[in-house]
Amino acid sequence: MDNGQNWQNALHTNRPLLCYATHDQTVWTGGQTGILFHSSDSGVTWSPVHAAVDNNSLTSDITHIDLSSPSQIQISTSNNELWVSQDGGKTWEKK
Repeated sequence: MDNGQNWQNALHTNRPLLCYATHDQTVWTGGQTGILFHSSDSGVTWSPVHAAVDNNSLTSDITHIDLSSPSQIQISTSNNELWVSQDGGKTWEKK
């Protein structure tokens, strides 16, 4: 870690990322067609996240991510959907 003097491409996606949110070392980023990634180590490593409720997947563009804490995530989409997770993205609720 060199305070941003050197960069590397950590995420390889064919869809643009539109927003991000951080809380301590937790980072979430989201983009077009429901693409969602999570990092628990300040962005050194990333995991794709598939948000779904009862076979209904998040497919809208993610326009805003809010982190109340590392476990409480709220995602807003371009078609006014609101997706919420209370367990760090393991399970989701669509409101």
